[in-house]
Amino acid sequence: MSNTRKQQLGAQVGRALQLHQSGDLDAAEALYKQVLGLDPEHADALHLYGCLADSRGQDELAVSLISRAVRANRDAYPFHCNLANILARQGRLDDAIRHYRAALRIKPDFAIALNNLGTALERNNDRAAAVLCYRKAIRYQPAYPDPHYNLGLALKADGDLDAAIAAYQEVIHLRPSHVGAHYNLGNAHALAQRPVQAVAAYRAALALQADDPRIHTNLGGTLMKLGQLETAIQSFERALQLDAKDMFAQSNLIQAASYASDDPAELRAQCERWCRTHAVVQEGVSHANTPDMQRRLRVGYVSADFHLHAASYWIEPLFAGHDHDVCEIHCYSNGERHDDVTKRLMARADAWVDCATLDDDALAARIRADGIDILVDLSGHTEGHRLPVFARKPAPVQISWLGFPGSTGLPAMDYRFTDAVMDPPGVEPYYAEELVRLSFNNLAKITPPMLKLWCRILGEVPDARLLFQGAGLDDPDLARDVIARLEQEGVAPERVQLLGWQGMQGYLALGQQADIALDPFPFNGGVTTFHALWMGLPVVTLSGRSAASRVGRSILSGIGLPELAVEDEAAYVSTAVALARDAERLATLRGGLRERLESSGLTGGATLAREVEDVYRRLWRRWCESAAGER
Repeated sequence: MSNTRKQQLGAQVGRALQLHQSGDLDAAEALYKQVLGLDPEHADALHLYGCLADSRGQDELAVSLISRAVRANRDAYPFHCNLANILARQGRLDDAIRHYRAALRIKPDFAIALNNLGTALERNNDRAAAVLCYRKAIRYQPAYPDPHYNLGLALKADGDLDAAIAAYQEVIHLRPSHVGAHYNLGNAHALAQRPVQAVAAYRAALALQADDPRIHTNLGGTLMKLGQLETAIQSFERALQLDAKDMFAQSNLIQAASYASDDPAELRAQCERWCRTHAVVQEGVSHANTPDMQRRLRVGYVSADFHLHAASYWIEPLFAGHDHDVCEIHCYSNGERHDDVTKRLMARADAWVDCATLDDDALAARIRADGIDILVDLSGHTEGHRLPVFARKPAPVQISWLGFPGSTGLPAMDYRFTDAVMDPPGVEPYYAEELVRLSFNNLAKITPPMLKLWCRILGEVPDARLLFQGAGLDDPDLARDVIARLEQEGVAPERVQLLGWQGMQGYLALGQQADIALDPFPFNGGVTTFHALWMGLPVVTLSGRSAASRVGRSILSGIGLPELAVEDEAAYVSTAVALARDAERLATLRGGLRERLESSGLTGGATLAREVEDVYRRLWRRWCESAAGER
């Protein structure tokens, strides 16, 4: 082809590009086709026509055209990059990665290709290589926000929260209107137990995008942890106005209700509301599990808390105590965090599935394919739960346990493990599950009535001080608010010590600074109560009507101290005051608490595991009998 002809075609492509950029796609397409009619391998026309097809959602045409452009001019790095972008969107990650790398061989400092290669590698389960790509892109183009943002997401997923926070802050510096950076900054602060900073970040995100229900939900969750229940509930309700199917907003409302009320009927109503929206009930579900009463059982545990978390202090001893000749243990981990606790739990399991990226149908199908006989929910309505999976009934026997002291509300949840203290006879109408009774704190729990009771105790013991620990209490504004609330009840600031988030060692060391632990109401402590007792702190607890308000009574009864679990506010105050004034009794109690725990069997994983395995077997036999009756 003559140079003149090439110039004419080049000018025609230029006119087509002008039309393309101005939005006149039909006219642009006609010119691209005209050029290709004269020169079928015109690289620029193929590439630009492919980009136009891509903008119209014509993926296959776009891939075909740009692939031809690449063959016509293999040294054009934008061709490789744009082809890779489409392939990545189609999920053809290996092909996309190959073309991103081809672009970078031609232009090693191509920051966009480096950033996009990073996202493709991360989706292809190579996060370490992705992080290197993001860092290279930043080095070549420091003012480009995208690699900073993607680096933050990767670092957060790796648990490096401080570095993730720094990356999000750099994005905000470069592009203050980046909603995702503000939102994820809030998420990282929340995970790092900096709730005050998390609230500020979420509110900055909402100032830019007020109609995102996720931001309202996460803001509400953080406000709930700060004890601001009313404002938290407003956030959850706003999220539900924006998206009536926001599952976690409704679950958080259930948690908020359990912090604010001990009325089991109210909690059941909230659970039923959740189920009406989110429980995809499947009628007539059958299971292919072999109904052999004696065979080794496949037990699946589903949780987002298989890491350093309060729940792991219950889970790890159980896993350590399991007899693997009796139960084959499958773990379905819905959490993003992996740490030393995760590694230990993985070593205790026969099979491990990271399921956070699986949707509900896919996870239910995986559990069914794994042949799980007994599926155990360890989250309830807490963060990261997979209750919609249980609603699909992927296993013959389904049990809720540990994560949440209340009903899931799911008709498909067969049983709830509890005990006769938390759930005494007569509470069955408040549960969707059949109750199986075994024999074995944060700021949201500190409600205004609870503070009043604590202040009454301080009023009757003039030389007593209140040590108050919780995430966020090291923030000056929040600390001033708490102090002001206590002053209104007549407690002088010098009688109060506020401590923010403590690592586990620091938290356990608090036992050397205190003498008595006061359990909150209506949502008692669970793991925190065990920790307090292990540290040598007698716990005084107030019991109510809901399971959440009877956890303390259950624990204290189990170690032979039912007299520290009382039924009314006056007894709560008098019991704590009497204990504070009786130095001899206090010293005797403190000296024997750890021995009481050890001898009770409550901390022994093997004892617990044997009892649980016996119950699993009993419930399995019941299913086998019902399955035989249906044949």
